Amino acid sequence: MLLSEYIRDLVLTRGEHAIRSRKESLWKLVEDLINAFNLPNPLTHKLFKNTKEMNEEGFQCLFSCYNNGIE
Repeated sequence: MLLSEYIRDLVLTRGEHAIRSRKESLWKLVEDLINAFNLPNPLTHKLFKNTKEMNEEGFQCLFSCYNNGIE
């Protein structure tokens, strides 16, 4: 449900297969984010390539938020 809300998917399927599929997708995203944030330069991770919507200020906010969460 968290992933559905995040991607604004208003169709909530509660079947076991759908739940398992979304859980796997969410954990894949978590794994990618952890890997990206652990790089010396997170911007080199494939997750952030060709992201027109993000600018330098947006990246700094994202990475600061991650570091604050660790603390």
